[in-house]
Amino acid sequence: MRGAAEALRSAASLEGGTRERLLDVIDRAADQLGRLADDLLIATHRDTDRLEVVIAPCDAAVVARAVAEAARASHPDRSIRLEAAPGLPSAVADPGRLRQVLANLVDNALIHGDGAVELAVEEAEGLIRIAVTDAGPGIPAEQRERIFEPYARLADPAVPGSGLGLYLARELVTGMGGSLSVTEAPNGGATFTVSLRPA
Repeated sequence: MRGAAEALRSAASLEGGTRERLLDVIDRAADQLGRLADDLLIATHRDTDRLEVVIAPCDAAVVARAVAEAARASHPDRSIRLEAAPGLPSAVADPGRLRQVLANLVDNALIHGDGAVELAVEEAEGLIRIAVTDAGPGIPAEQRERIFEPYARLADPAVPGSGLGLYLARELVTGMGGSLSVTEAPNGGATFTVSLRPA
């Protein structure tokens, strides 16, 4: 962020494309810092048993749509698809926390894969399920539980991240009375599935 800001400040004139790229660097770095701050705050509350989750009937498809739209606005060059079954019942969830969880899962999908990201919302086996599927390298079966541990990271160290995101996502979903799991996707990537009780 500092380097991009200095380049903008010191250059008498910049071509439009260069200026936009520098602004994009600042914007994405600020977003990463904001998410890191949020993760650390939630982790602190979790450690002191003050993690706040407000349960209410929630339209999971509406939340997923908002997350998908925000991700498309931030990543206009990426394909982010959403499929939601019609007539779904409300889920038992905290809408704000659910949005936070799904935003984290979509961000991870965008970071770790360069193909399409797919969100699917459906009712299955008496539960409301929101799946986020990426086109990344996948996660070895023996590592699929470890990635939910605090500060666990399997990615290249150069890839941004605190190692808290998936841990906190699972904690938040558990606080809503649901579950968060990961399986291998049909295309070899990973599918993260949030399962919630219907209201």
